[in-house]
Amino acid sequence: MNRASSLAVLITAALSLQCGTKPPVVVDAGEPDAGAPEVDAGEVDSGVTTDAGTADAGEQDAGVVDAGPVDLDGDGLDDALELSLAQAYLPVLAVHPQDGCPLGGIVFRARRHPLDPTLVFIIYDHLFQRDCGLTSHPGDNEVFAATINPATPAPAGLTALRAISHQGTICQKVGTCGTCGTLSACEQNASGRPIVYFSKDKHGGYTTLSSCNTLTCLDQCAVGDRPGVPLVNAGEPTAHLTEDLTDAGFITAANGWTDASLLHFNPWGTVDFGGAGNVAGDLIDPAFDTPACR
Repeated sequence: MNRASSLAVLITAALSLQCGTKPPVVVDAGEPDAGAPEVDAGEVDSGVTTDAGTADAGEQDAGVVDAGPVDLDGDGLDDALELSLAQAYLPVLAVHPQDGCPLGGIVFRARRHPLDPTLVFIIYDHLFQRDCGLTSHPGDNEVFAATINPATPAPAGLTALRAISHQGTICQKVGTCGTCGTLSACEQNASGRPIVYFSKDKHGGYTTLSSCNTLTCLDQCAVGDRPGVPLVNAGEPTAHLTEDLTDAGFITAANGWTDASLLHFNPWGTVDFGGAGNVAGDLIDPAFDTPACR
């Protein structure tokens, strides 16, 4: 998949909310993580980046022609820019080092934040091949979401983060952290990247170690990092960018997936992800709406 030729935000609305910054909570994950690449918001313009260098009228560039932004899902953001932002600001995925079924990847939806169009709102749906807890079953879907300020280089531009573990059950816990208002600072690794913890075998999502490691519901979390997971842009509910996660290069034998029931899964379909929940519902779930702030 092509990265964005420019990571400048294609938006011009004025900032409506101002928020303070809290000191981060640093969690030592061992070796420093190189972190995500910096995203330079650059100048905000009409959406097309041009070369301000010296123009040679006598020569024609025979190289790659930049066709400008491509917005197939019609949300006002360049599709390649959405992928670049989702990759650059992706939190640390702290899957437990002793997890019995860690294989997974992410399908995401990125759009302008509904409360401030100069910000970007991303829902990440972390799909695992299997839940191997007490009620083991094929497929597992665990959601977290983030507010991104592309004007601030990664990882600092991730200003709000929310995870909900075991949503809709008696074990549900909602965690929200960030620099917005009175939110608690997100726990971070040594490189300043916010962390989302996933409980051992069940993969419930948490924003703090302490909220996971309690006697209730028997969840266990630990510091860790699973880099290099596949990320696929789902697009929008009315304009899909993928309807087949195998064809998209995510759920494939080459990536280690062996459960045939999950192959060629449509994230916008009505069928649940194996024995887990509905991914299309995850991508529009307002329970994961994060605050808008810089």
